[in-house]
Amino acid sequence: MRFSRSNPHPSLPLYKEHSKYTLNIRNSKQILIIGLAYIILIFLIVINFFNFLPFHNSEYLPIKKSDYSDYSYILPNPSHSGLQDLIIVAGHAIYLGNGLEKVEQDNNWILEDFQKGGAVKTFLNHIRKGVELTQQNPKALLVFSGGQTRPAAGPRSEAQSYYVLAQTLDLLSAEENSHLIFGRMTTEEYARDSYENLLFSICRFKEVTGHYPRNEDSALELFRHDIYACHDSRLRKKKLARNPFRRRHPYDLSCPSLSDLIDYCPHNPTSIFSNKLPWETYITK
Repeated sequence: MRFSRSNPHPSLPLYKEHSKYTLNIRNSKQILIIGLAYIILIFLIVINFFNFLPFHNSEYLPIKKSDYSDYSYILPNPSHSGLQDLIIVAGHAIYLGNGLEKVEQDNNWILEDFQKGGAVKTFLNHIRKGVELTQQNPKALLVFSGGQTRPAAGPRSEAQSYYVLAQTLDLLSAEENSHLIFGRMTTEEYARDSYENLLFSICRFKEVTGHYPRNEDSALELFRHDIYACHDSRLRKKKLARNPFRRRHPYDLSCPSLSDLIDYCPHNPTSIFSNKLPWETYITK
């Protein structure tokens, strides 16, 4: 019995059928290559198009981190470069009322149980004292410090509520230019404890002025047994609980020379950070 290869076109030799099949493969490869070439060409045209857009001018080109280690290129110029001293008012609660009506009543504030029954007057006195010190020192920046620490207050921070009250309370004497004083007030809205009130306010001063303060005035005391609040489980839990909206501060970027201190957690919880700090130049002068 004979076996032969099937040929759909008996009139054509088998080798011609094979040549036709090979030609179809070559044509498919050529079409694929041409298609890829068109895609690459379109890609190059798009890239060149974007290079001519305004935001691709030389002044907007990416800047090396080594050239601007303080990330100042992503921030506008400092608005108060002439200020030298820092005044901190640390927030302890959040005011939810409107205006001054019943401002001293506890039900207009988000308070801890131990703060109820008189602490509100103390908070208001802190605000008044901060504004008073700012009035007395034309070279001072007043920073209200305190994060979004209370879930019931929503995204309103301690610092923001203090700032609003400072603008609302009748704290300035008639001869003062209120806009000049309020222009030297700002907020720091990431701090969760006293240590961060201090450190983050210094960073906030740097963001606003472009340099570190020569003096700092506040009533803050560092923790005795765990200065940086990174060992004691109670302090860590408190810090986590006071960040219900999962906020992350930006000061590693805007304050790079303090990033080591911000992240500092020594084995000995009472060890003091020993590296040189930016404001030590004021001390040595």
